[in-house]
Amino acid sequence: MKNKTILIVEDSITYQQALKRAFVEHGYDCTCASSGEEALTLIKSIAPNLIILDLLLPGMSGREICREIKSNINYRHTPVMMLTMQKEDKEVVEGLEAGVDSYVNKNDPLDLIIRRAQALIKLSTVIEPILKEESTIEEEKIEFKNKKILLVDDDITYLQAMKRGLEGANYEVITASSGEQCFEKLKSQLPDVILLDLKMPEIDGADICRKIRSIRKFQHIAVLMLTASDTQEDVIRSFEAGVTDYVIKSGDFKIVHLRIYSILRRKHFEEETKRIQAQLTEAEKQAFMANAEKEAQKKNAADMEKRNKQLDDLNKTLDLKNDELKKLTKVKSDFLSTMSHELRTPLNAIIGFSEVLKAQSFGTLNEKQKEYINDVWESGKYLLSLINDILDLSKVEAGKMDLELSEFNLQTVVPSCLVMVREKALYAEIEISLDIDQDINSIVADERKLKQIINNLLSNAIKFTPKSGRIGLEVKRKDDKEILFSVWDNGIGIEEKYKDKIFQEFTRIHNPDSREIQGTGLGLVLTKKFIELHGGKIWFESQGKKQGTRFSFTLPALAGSKIQNEPSPVKMIYNNEIPKANQGTPHVLLIEDDPKSAKLIVEYLQNSGCVLDVVSSGEEGLEKARSLMPSFIILDIILPHKDGWDVLIELKMDPLTKDIPILITSIIQDQSKGLALGAVDYLIKPISKNDLDKALARISFPVQSKSQPFKILAIDDDETSLKIMGAILKAKGFQVLEAQDSRIGLELIFQEKPDLILLDLFMPVMTGFDILVRIHGNSATKDIPVIVVTSKSLTKEEKEFLQKQTLIIIEKSNFNKDSLLREINLIRGVENRDKA
Repeated sequence: MKNKTILIVEDSITYQQALKRAFVEHGYDCTCASSGEEALTLIKSIAPNLIILDLLLPGMSGREICREIKSNINYRHTPVMMLTMQKEDKEVVEGLEAGVDSYVNKNDPLDLIIRRAQALIKLSTVIEPILKEESTIEEEKIEFKNKKILLVDDDITYLQAMKRGLEGANYEVITASSGEQCFEKLKSQLPDVILLDLKMPEIDGADICRKIRSIRKFQHIAVLMLTASDTQEDVIRSFEAGVTDYVIKSGDFKIVHLRIYSILRRKHFEEETKRIQAQLTEAEKQAFMANAEKEAQKKNAADMEKRNKQLDDLNKTLDLKNDELKKLTKVKSDFLSTMSHELRTPLNAIIGFSEVLKAQSFGTLNEKQKEYINDVWESGKYLLSLINDILDLSKVEAGKMDLELSEFNLQTVVPSCLVMVREKALYAEIEISLDIDQDINSIVADERKLKQIINNLLSNAIKFTPKSGRIGLEVKRKDDKEILFSVWDNGIGIEEKYKDKIFQEFTRIHNPDSREIQGTGLGLVLTKKFIELHGGKIWFESQGKKQGTRFSFTLPALAGSKIQNEPSPVKMIYNNEIPKANQGTPHVLLIEDDPKSAKLIVEYLQNSGCVLDVVSSGEEGLEKARSLMPSFIILDIILPHKDGWDVLIELKMDPLTKDIPILITSIIQDQSKGLALGAVDYLIKPISKNDLDKALARISFPVQSKSQPFKILAIDDDETSLKIMGAILKAKGFQVLEAQDSRIGLELIFQEKPDLILLDLFMPVMTGFDILVRIHGNSATKDIPVIVVTSKSLTKEEKEFLQKQTLIIIEKSNFNKDSLLREINLIRGVENRDKA
């Protein structure tokens, strides 16, 4: 038996497809349309058994489409179910007056919508379209005088009120106050419609309806369920019992009248169409259909032939273009793959060796040598940045750039973005401010790409802001759905001639006050594409030359848990003072305004063998930190004027003090924030001597030198990369073992038991993945930390595997001395903490 066909007219593709899937699962054939015009065209070709119609559509509204359908003799027998988000009775009344057979709310469960649809289809008789003009029925003139209505309700007051209302509409009304009376009335006279209360004593409306449907004589009678309840359970139970429709009781009977009218009108059309159909012989129908088909074929034959030829020509052209595009795409992919390896590998060598020379690891450089080697280093970084941007842009345009979504804390990530540009701001003497709403929730996004977006915008702001200028980053909640990020500056602004080009590839704005290379011209292009990948948008505002600029972008606020105990917005100021470091006895700087707490810590540290300096304010603490360059800082959070959070951030953003270990002691329980902002440990007051001793032990203070230096094994088939890493690490006093053959590297792991492994992934014979599996499968080597250093763009699956097997992943395109040493020092800190 052929499946029933449903036409879904809905402009929301998401909801449209959800409905389609639900009905297909229940055995229906579904066709979809997004507008009224498309729907009216489809009705002619598919002759649906049911039309599900959205009230609000572009162009024609749902009511207008329904009137068009009901005014056409060929389609008006087709039931129409209206979808709406509106709850007002006015919308329901207007829809029913337009000819709608049933109404459902979009917020109703899909199961309930399917039940209503099944009831409508069951009531409807499948009729072949009759196209004779003499069969036209004037819908507007239909009247239903003396139609019989059986009203069943145990509420006598409501029963009588409804009876009066229906009799006023010229219906013949029969009443019953129970199920037994209902069936007694049915024995003597057959009504056209039964209005049935759901909640009644002894036998309720659903059971009465079920019994009516079981008796062949009564099966054709339409049943309209009346109830004061609209729970999903009651609605589904009613439709399962076989009701035609479901109406909520109210003092206004107009909706009930219109539902009755809709049911009677449908029955009238079906009966009238059957009567007309009976008058036509089978031969007449066949002749009529054949003639109509022949006329249509004559009319469309020439057009169809012409269109077919055009389509054939277009298809051939498209096939040729597709073949060309495939070839070009392959050539482009091959070129980018080659460029990724062949250009980045020597560039990494140039950058790495120039960085080693800059650090004067092999002897002092004169001023000219410093200048030239810095030019080599900066040019190499610029070229590598350009290559990386081109590769990223190509991935985005090819649809191969995936977002690695995770939930993370904006209160932690956003300040860390400012840390990335702190040195640029310091040397340009530019003031940076951060303003982030205290009630900002966590966000679900690609953390790495969000940092890249913010870093690009902040770097541009610094680049185009003159000395002693100001820039800022603001993060606000735009509404419940979006978070607004803004980066502003009081720099050179954007002239009118650039405004339409700012997001185009290779557009660069000249800064006359700077001799610095002005960028690749791809940063803003990538920024825009990354934002759009997240479903956000970016724009900018500038009043013109020297008027400053504000770049703003939004991201969807896919929120997590709310952040607690956040401090007020932080303002960070960088200055250009360069103090001299103290190379004498190890110092501890204690910043604590409470004399008793300070005295207690002094007592705890009395036998530590260090010199202790105590200050009582944040301002004095910053001054002492820069002048003394202490070995360690103990910092209270609640301080007068400048609190501990501000002090911590300024210390970590100043290149002179950023590497000094800082231990926080506070009554505020916010360990996660302190550690995220750079503290090495966090103790809750009151603290004991044992607490302090353990904290110092976890960070190896006072410094306890190992009997042997820290041993690092580097495994990489690229000799140049090994030389760079060896030069960097040996200059810092590490013992370095090198293996260019992966098999020799594996042997050294088991023989030497290094403290850390630097591992390339893609090597001949045995890959880094193979080595990871071997060392983590051996109890003697499974705890050795591993830093993966790779030039390959990793797949999502490869990254997930590595995150389970390694501590750190460093891309060779981002490799530099500072990043390598930072990660190694981080791992050494983790080891020391575990041992403590």
